[in-house]
Amino acid sequence: MNVRGIVLPALLAPAASAPQAQERKWIGSGGASPLPPSPGAGPFPATPSFNDQTVRMVVRTSLGGRRARVTLSNVFGNMPLKIGAAHIALRSTDSGIMPGSDRSLMFNGTPGVTIAQGAYVTSDVVDIDVPQLGDLAISVYVPGDSGQLTMHGTGLHTTYIAKGNVAGES
Repeated sequence: MNVRGIVLPALLAPAASAPQAQERKWIGSGGASPLPPSPGAGPFPATPSFNDQTVRMVVRTSLGGRRARVTLSNVFGNMPLKIGAAHIALRSTDSGIMPGSDRSLMFNGTPGVTIAQGAYVTSDVVDIDVPQLGDLAISVYVPGDSGQLTMHGTGLHTTYIAKGNVAGES
């Protein structure tokens, strides 16, 4: 995701089994390049921010796997970014998620994290069957003012925004 640094389409990396070895390797399956905000450019008249809102981003996977982790970026943020909760799930239609697929994301064993200005964080590993060429819903709750956002230039899916913490709701 990239909310002021939630890496709007987060980079996610499902675990893939090595063909002959027992070693597992992480392979990027979906993501976006973070860009600095450009007020007045693109679809927004000014750089947006979030406050007490959940952002649900749809990420298209290339490879599948049995486990995933998500990287959130605040590379171009202008202050630390507080994440109150984050979830990953299989997307059904529109902003909906497939029943039973929602997983809470943890960061060093805790459900929330503060991302320093100019930094990024990667979630702990979560067990989830990620389909090849499938859609995932990454939901991130921002409890306070996000400040300036880290953006990406080629969102090919609708991003959904809701008031309050609805990260784990379908």
